[in-house]
Amino acid sequence: MNLRGWVVLVFRLLGEVEATGSPVPLGHARQRAVLAVLLVEVNQVVSRDALIDRAWGERLPRHPRDALYSYLSRLRASVAIDRRGSGYVLTAEPMSVDVHRFLRLADRAAAAEDDQTALAAFDEALGLWRGEPFAGLDSPWFGEIRERLARRRQAAELDRNDVRLRLGLHDRVLAEAPAATTTNERLAGQVMLALHVGGRQADALRYFERVRGRLAEELGTDPSGDLRGVHHQVLTAGGPIVPRQLPASPPSFTGRAAELARLGELLAASPVVVITGGGGMGKTWLALRWAHDNAHRFPDGQLYVNLGGFDPTAEPMRPATAVRGLLAGLGTAPAAIPAELDAQAALYRSMIAGRRTLVVLDNARDLAQVAPLLPGTGPSAVLVTSRSQLTGLICGQGAGVLTLPLLTDAAAVELLTRRLGTAAVSAEPEAVREITLRCAGLPLALGVAAARAATGPGLAGLAGELRSACLDALDPDEPGSGLRAVFSVSYRALDEETARAFRLLARAPGPDIGLLAAAHLLAPGEPARLVRRLTTAHLVRENRPGRFRMHDLVRLYAAELPDDGDGRARLLAYYRHAAVAAMRRFAPAESYRRPEVDEVVWPTPEFATFDQARDWLDTERANLVAAAAVDDTGRLAMTVFRYFEAGAHHQDALTLHGRARDATGPDSREHGHALLHLGTVLLHLGRTGEALEHHERALRHARRHGDTVLETCAACGMAAAHEQRQEYEAALEHYEHALAVARGNGHRHREGVALNNLGDLCGLTGQYALAAEVLTQGLEIAGECGDLGLVAYLLANLGDVYEGLGRQREGVAYLGRALELARAGGNRGLEVCVLNDLGRASGDVEKADRRPTR
Repeated sequence: MNLRGWVVLVFRLLGEVEATGSPVPLGHARQRAVLAVLLVEVNQVVSRDALIDRAWGERLPRHPRDALYSYLSRLRASVAIDRRGSGYVLTAEPMSVDVHRFLRLADRAAAAEDDQTALAAFDEALGLWRGEPFAGLDSPWFGEIRERLARRRQAAELDRNDVRLRLGLHDRVLAEAPAATTTNERLAGQVMLALHVGGRQADALRYFERVRGRLAEELGTDPSGDLRGVHHQVLTAGGPIVPRQLPASPPSFTGRAAELARLGELLAASPVVVITGGGGMGKTWLALRWAHDNAHRFPDGQLYVNLGGFDPTAEPMRPATAVRGLLAGLGTAPAAIPAELDAQAALYRSMIAGRRTLVVLDNARDLAQVAPLLPGTGPSAVLVTSRSQLTGLICGQGAGVLTLPLLTDAAAVELLTRRLGTAAVSAEPEAVREITLRCAGLPLALGVAAARAATGPGLAGLAGELRSACLDALDPDEPGSGLRAVFSVSYRALDEETARAFRLLARAPGPDIGLLAAAHLLAPGEPARLVRRLTTAHLVRENRPGRFRMHDLVRLYAAELPDDGDGRARLLAYYRHAAVAAMRRFAPAESYRRPEVDEVVWPTPEFATFDQARDWLDTERANLVAAAAVDDTGRLAMTVFRYFEAGAHHQDALTLHGRARDATGPDSREHGHALLHLGTVLLHLGRTGEALEHHERALRHARRHGDTVLETCAACGMAAAHEQRQEYEAALEHYEHALAVARGNGHRHREGVALNNLGDLCGLTGQYALAAEVLTQGLEIAGECGDLGLVAYLLANLGDVYEGLGRQREGVAYLGRALELARAGGNRGLEVCVLNDLGRASGDVEKADRRPTR
C-alpha cells in the first residue's frame, strides 16, 4: 500500500466532491471524477478502462491514459491509491466516505430493534447530504449513481417518517414535507397521518383531495388502496390514531418462561410492575416479549419510551421530554401541550384515563423520572424496567416487582443453541461448559459470547479467550455495548462513598461477605447502609440472609478500578481474630497449637456455644480458604486446622496449608505447623509417602527450634503414617517418643492424644488388655482437659477394644457415646468410622476402615 503522506481523511461525495482532515489537491473536475469513482468503489479494484469510462464518459481526452496517470500521481500525494494488475484501488475505511456511511447507517436504521435507535441512525444518515451527489461531474455513470442514491435517500426519508409517526413526532413530518402536493402516495399518506394526529382532521382530508386531483391530472390514475385506507382511517376515526410504539420483539429470547408467567400474575394484581435487575440481565427483552405476547389485551394501543436512565452514551431523558412524547403518541397537537411538567402530566393522565393501553417505560433511572408518566386511574398497565429497585414506587404506590435471576446453565446453553445452532453447540461441549461458566448466567454476556463465537474465533477459541482475559473477550467493537460500558453506567451513578465500598468489596477474598466482615473492609463507612445501596443498584446481591455476593464479571470490572489502600489488610486481620475466637469454642483444649493474635480488632463475633462457633466456621469456610490464600503470615491456616480436619474438608485444607507452607519463612513457627498440617491432610488422603516426608520435616523444624508441642505432634503424625503402611514397630517407636516428650514437658493434652493413638495401635496388634488400660488413662486426661473431641476418639477406640475382648455389649455402648459426641462436634470423618464399627458389631458389615488418628 502506498502510504506517502497518507493521513485519515473524510471524503464527501453527497454534494461537491470534498475531502476534510488534510488539504487534498482535488484539482479540476476530471481529477475529482477519478477520485470519486475510486471512492464509490473504495477498497475494490477498478480496471483502468472502467476508470476512464466512468470519469470521462464519451468526452475522452486525446490521451486518456496519460491524463489518468497524471491525475492518479497527484492524488497519491495524500490518498492511499495502489495499482493492482491493470487496475487501481483506493484503500480507506468505508465509514470515512459519506456515500458508504449513508448506506450503512440507513441499513442499520432499518434493522434497528427500537424506533429511537432507528431515528438516530436515519437522522445521521440523511444529515450527510449537502446537495446533489458529485455536483459538477457529468459522465453517464455518475448520472446512474445519482439516481440510485436519490432512490435510497427517498426511501430513507419515508422510513424515517414512519418512525417519527410511531414516536409521536408528527410535527417533524409536517415540517419537512414538500410545500407542493406530492404524487408519492406513501409520502402523501404520512402527511395525512401527521395532520390527523396533530388534530387537523379536516386538513388531512383536504390534502387527500388535492393529491387525488394531481394524480388524475398528471398520471391519469386514482389513489392506491393503501392511500385510500389512510383516507378511510382519518375519515372514520373519532379520536387519535391508536399508538403502536413497541420496538421489535427480541429474536433470541429464551430461558424466562417462569418470569413471563410471574409478570402476568403481578400485572393482574397491580397496574404497575417494576422489572429490576443488574445491567445485562435482559430486563428490556423480557418486557418487550411480554408486551408483544399480550398486545391484544390492550386494544387502545401500546406506548413505549426509552428513558435512558442508564445509557452509557447519553444523559437520562428529562421527564418533560418523556411526557411530551407520550402525549404526542396519543394524538395531542404540539400547540395543545402545556409548558409546565405538572400540567403536562395532568393532561397525559386525563387522555389515558378510560383507555386500555400498555405503557412500557424502559431503562428508568429513578422515581422522579417515572412518576409523571404513570396513569392515574383506568384499565391501563405500566411496565417499568430499571437497574434501580425504585423502592418508592413499590412501597409508595403498590407497584409489583420482579427481580430477574441469572439464567440457569440449561437456559444458557439454550441461548447459545438458538444463536449458533444445535450442531455447533453439540460439537464442542467442553467449550460450551467453559463459556457458560465464565458468563455465569448473565444474558448480555452470553449474547456477546454467541456473537463473538459466530463471527470470530469459534466456541473453543472464545473459551480460551475467556480464560485469559474474560472482560476483553466480552467487549464487542461497537462502543457502549460491551460489559464494561454496561457496568460503568451503574458504577458512575454511585456517590463517592458507595463507589469506594464497591471497589473494596470487589477485593474481598472469597465468594461472599457478611456485614460484620464488611464493617472492617469498608471502615469507616456504615456497612449496612453502603451494602444496601449497592444491592439497590444491583451491583451486589443478597444471596442468603445477611450474606452478600458480587457477580464474577462485575467483580472483574471492579478489580480494574483504582485500589483503595488497606481494606483487604483490615479484613484479613478480622478473619484471623474471628477465627481464633471461633476455635476457642470449637477446640478449646488445643489453644497451644494456635498462634497468638496481637491485632486489636473490633467488632468481632462472639461465640457463646460450640454450635455458634461451628456455624460461623461453616458459613465462612470458602472465605477462610480464600483469605488464607492471601495471608502471608500463615496464621489463619494454623488457626483453623482442626475445623477443616474434623469436617473432612481435605481438599480445602490441602490448599490452605500448602499456601501457608509456601508463604511463610522457613524458620517461623507457622512454617513448622504448616508442614505438620499438610502431613496430616495428606495422610487423610492416603498419600502416606508425602505425609511421612512432611511430618519428618516438621519434626526436624521442631527440634531445631525447641518447639516441644510441634515435636510431639509431628512424632504422632509420623507414627500414624507408619501405621497406615503397616510398619507397626516404627509406629510404636514414634508414639512412645511423642508420649515421652508430652509428659516430660507437661503437655497434658498432648499426653492424652498420644495415649489415644498408642492405645489404638495396641488394639490393632491384638494387645486388647494393654490397649484398654492405655485408652482409659487417655480418657481421664481428655476429660480433665475438657476436649470432647478427643473423648470421642478414645471412646470409639475403647469400643473396638472391648469388642476384641469379647465384651460386645460394653463395646457397643462406648461406640454409641462416641457417635453422639462425633455428631455434636461436627466430626464427619469419625462419625463415618463409628457407624461402620457399629455396623460391624451388629453384623451388618464384615470389615471397617480404621479411624484417623489425632
